[in-house]
Amino acid sequence: MNVLGLLQTVLLDVDFYNSEEYAGDSFLPFIGFMCFLLGIVAIFLGAVKIIAAKRDFHIFFDKRNEVEISKLKNKKNINIGIALIVVGAILTIASFFLL
Repeated sequence: MNVLGLLQTVLLDVDFYNSEEYAGDSFLPFIGFMCFLLGIVAIFLGAVKIIAAKRDFHIFFDKRNEVEISKLKNKKNINIGIALIVVGAILTIASFFLL
């Protein structure tokens, strides 16, 4: 059995020319929505990680509570943020193909 045949049997693909017959039987819209949601969350988390690494945010404005973060850790956080944004963009774009 080829891959497309397996996907059709697993995902119960919808025949859009006769959509009333298959109403509610497809998992593709749900999977597409979840990919979109995960993509948006990943983009948001990546942006927050990059912004937090570039600017030194403190919860409290008391210098006694300040935590020293090295430049290497900031660079690592920026790289992780960029990777999260790329993965989020890929998931968001892939969700439009699944829908």
